[in-house]
Amino acid sequence: MLLLLLQVLPELQDPNVNERPILKADALKFVTTFRSQLPTATLVALLPPCIALLGSEHVVVHSYAATAIERFLALREGGKFRWVLWTVLGCLLWAEGVHQAACYSKRICLSACSD
Repeated sequence: MLLLLLQVLPELQDPNVNERPILKADALKFVTTFRSQLPTATLVALLPPCIALLGSEHVVVHSYAATAIERFLALREGGKFRWVLWTVLGCLLWAEGVHQAACYSKRICLSACSD
């Protein structure tokens, strides 16, 4: 838990989502891997930074952020979803992630065509 608090969480909460993409990707991979070991309150605290990272210009960061959010929302305890109230939020986040990815792809295509 100390590693999460001292290293991972500060990296995910950094307001500049495009800085240090490898560290952000590693931090996202860490919380995704150990999600079932983390208390629900910690996962709730991780959602806003993960949502913010969906806006990163780096594919690996916004892809890992989307995967982390999806895995958080799909967690089960005793055969039941841990996030019953979050199901609708999960759908909305997924839709927003698809929208952002489409906008990002469109920007790449437009810049490539204008060169």
